[in-house]
Amino acid sequence: MLIDTIQAELLRVQLHPENLSVSGKDKGMVELHGSLLQYWDLPHRLEGNWLLAQLQELKDAVGPETVMTALVSACSRISEIPPPNQSSTQLRLFDPQNNVPVK
Repeated sequence: MLIDTIQAELLRVQLHPENLSVSGKDKGMVELHGSLLQYWDLPHRLEGNWLLAQLQELKDAVGPETVMTALVSACSRISEIPPPNQSSTQLRLFDPQNNVPVK
């Protein structure tokens, strides 16, 4: 089961369940729990397979600071990627009199 595999990975990288653990949600999503979440800017709900892949890239016993830094960094990289239908160089037209976007 995905939750058990993620929990095993968290233990492998030396995160105690009180510090960070996961519970199952619908459609492959997992919810994060634990004391570390109050100190790190990390979503409390993530896609389970994505989280597992991030943890599997880490070396054994790296510890909480390295794990959390890696997860926050990976989440920030994802949020910087524009959706496929939105280019970061896309021009936005404005109505010059009202200074509002034109549809």
